[in-house]
Amino acid sequence: MIGADGKKRGSKPFSVLDGIYTQQGTADIRALFDDEVVFPFPKPVALLSRLIEFGSESDSIIMDFFAGSGTTGRAVMAKNASDGGNRSYMLVQLPEPLDPENQDQKVGADYCDKIHKPRTLAELTKERLRRSANLVKD
Repeated sequence: MIGADGKKRGSKPFSVLDGIYTQQGTADIRALFDDEVVFPFPKPVALLSRLIEFGSESDSIIMDFFAGSGTTGRAVMAKNASDGGNRSYMLVQLPEPLDPENQDQKVGADYCDKIHKPRTLAELTKERLRRSANLVKD
């Protein structure tokens, strides 16, 4: 059976992850942050977009209590842009300090210094969301 949106209904996908690879998360970050990987191992926007597609309506509120790199917010913006939806999102991220001595956090800490923001995960998350919003607007 074919739904009104043209998608086949009634059959199970092999995997919700078909064609989505973890390396895409790093590529997403590189594209936003001048080729710098300010977040180690971020989730791919395509993965969260797929989950949002399965689990929300066009006017849903999406909540992420552990925002991390902000992928959920970016995915909601992208999904709204692609289907004309009006989803909202709420992200929570504590201002965890970034340690420039920690190899996994050094690039992020240095980036915070570069943009004159406190060295916290929350500041990097907010910067990603600002950049993502500008990208979606363009």
